[in-house]
Amino acid sequence: LVMPTSVSSGMLLVGLCALAALGVVGPMLEQVPTQLLPLADRRVVLTGHRTSLAPRLAAKLAERGARPLVMPTVTFEPCAEAAFGPLDGALLRLTDYDAVCLPFPDAVRALRDRTAAMLGFDSRACAAVLGRVRLAAIGSTASLVKELLGVPASVVPPDPSLSGLANALEGLNLARRGARVLCVLPVYVGMAEPPAVSRFVAQLEATGAEVTRVAACIAKPTSFASAAPELGLLRAGDVDALVLTSGSEVEGLWRLLRADAQALDQRARNGAGEAAAAMAEISTPDRPAAVDWPALLPSSGLVIAVCGADAAASAEAWGLPTAVVSPLGLLDEVVDRLEGAVLSKQLLSSGGLLL
Repeated sequence: LVMPTSVSSGMLLVGLCALAALGVVGPMLEQVPTQLLPLADRRVVLTGHRTSLAPRLAAKLAERGARPLVMPTVTFEPCAEAAFGPLDGALLRLTDYDAVCLPFPDAVRALRDRTAAMLGFDSRACAAVLGRVRLAAIGSTASLVKELLGVPASVVPPDPSLSGLANALEGLNLARRGARVLCVLPVYVGMAEPPAVSRFVAQLEATGAEVTRVAACIAKPTSFASAAPELGLLRAGDVDALVLTSGSEVEGLWRLLRADAQALDQRARNGAGEAAAAMAEISTPDRPAAVDWPALLPSSGLVIAVCGADAAASAEAWGLPTAVVSPLGLLDEVVDRLEGAVLSKQLLSSGGLLL
């Protein structure tokens, strides 16, 4: 693609929008001036935590000219030492299991840390032990298994969802009557466990396998105070796109937006001087029957994207309107589709003429 210097930015956007519909925007952008990239100077908020897909997705967005911000809506913390007892016990009997499921990055880290502590932090010894069992992971977490544990995941389904992982284990006869499957999963505190996680465990149990679930970490809603700057940008309409990468992030987003609305209400009633003290009293009720997302996210120009089948299912269950869905959770695909959606918004906002 050779871009003539006489082409106007509007004509370029129209052409790129047509290419976006064909899914070929990404490869055509190398010769486009940075300032004319669809995501140039676009502020994109990522709701994944800093040990998830968010950092890598942020890097890819920055390559396309965007200004990514990471605003985790769910916080993952290590378990208390005593809570690792079941995981430590499972590690002592690791070869008793037909498969060890590590569907989330924090599960991989927990397994690495506990195995290393038992074996005197000898990486070779850890790899030797873990290499004796079938490790199962999905999506980009599979590459993290090799990076952190020193051995590759032996079960990586083409469908990078929890249901896809359960199907793969059953298809390989690793989840069957008499089989034993170890699942290293977060414990959700102060929020509901994502339905995809509960269904995953139930799907494995339905095969007749004996499923042992152990805690990898604690997952809980992010505090309002830590996300206040990004929430202010969302409220002001200064965010162009919002990207969610897991099912739990949808509920976390709702809780943060509700807290932000409560804080605004308290500020209006009590004045700015008392608002800070009132922050500690902010609480979010249980999930309502229906969420009024337009009231919480008033910006009509905001493009909402979800990355992965589990995130997409959660967004649908919560009634969150999404313009971009990448079922396989491929980062390049997410960025390409996001560019197409942003271009479409630009065309619509200008009445279809950008010359």
